[in-house]
Amino acid sequence: MSDPARAMVPALSPEDLHRQLEGGLEHIEATSSCYGRLDEALSGKDWRKRLREQPHLASEVLERDAACLEALEDQARHRRDFPPNGTAVHILADWR
Repeated sequence: MSDPARAMVPALSPEDLHRQLEGGLEHIEATSSCYGRLDEALSGKDWRKRLREQPHLASEVLERDAACLEALEDQARHRRDFPPNGTAVHILADWR
């Protein structure tokens, strides 16, 4: 017999699940890349000069942080909306 809680879970295709995971990963990778460029500019003795020459580095980090935080909050909200047995692990287990 089927589990009624599972019936409430919207059907996600493997492609949909991959797209959701990939979207979050893109935010994290972009944020990491911005931090790397900012870290490089801030390293060494001339960090003030480099930061004055590239002021966009700090604003990029702030923008990416906000987008990354929003993506993480969306994922947390999405997880709260799913019943406990409707996690991606169960969806993937059913797919196999």
